[in-house]
Amino acid sequence: MPGHAHYRRDGDRWTAWTIQLIDVRGDRIAGLHNFLDTRLFEVFGLPSVYSGPAGSSVVHDDEQPSGNRVPR
Repeated sequence: MPGHAHYRRDGDRWTAWTIQLIDVRGDRIAGLHNFLDTRLFEVFGLPSVYSGPAGSSVVHDDEQPSGNRVPR
């Protein structure tokens, strides 16, 4: 089942937020499964804090109404 992990900006770092799995049947998406239990990151071998690839930086646009910053 394909999926991806989300990290949430927390100051100058990214912390574990959610894991999403996509349930595919044939050529269609049959369901989306969201797991907000950040302990699952360890189960999948993912770090609880992500700092990005070495030497990289993230540039953000202005603050969005939700309060989250959007990378560009």
